[in-house]
Amino acid sequence: MTTLTLAVDRINARAATVDWKRVWLVALMVLPFVVFYAARLVVRAAGWAAAWVWAAGMEGWAAAGPKREGAG
Repeated sequence: MTTLTLAVDRINARAATVDWKRVWLVALMVLPFVVFYAARLVVRAAGWAAAWVWAAGMEGWAAAGPKREGAG
């Protein structure tokens, strides 16, 4: 037998012992992790965008308002 055939046989033997119940449980635990991770990224991005828009609005408001005497 070749080395490749021996490796394939070992892989097939190990694959036959897979506990599918455990695989499905891990997959079910990964799903909420990925969903909440993505949600956290979206909330952080929305917060950053809202803060930037608020700061830009404050700058625009100050620029459009009356100028104080003596202010540069």
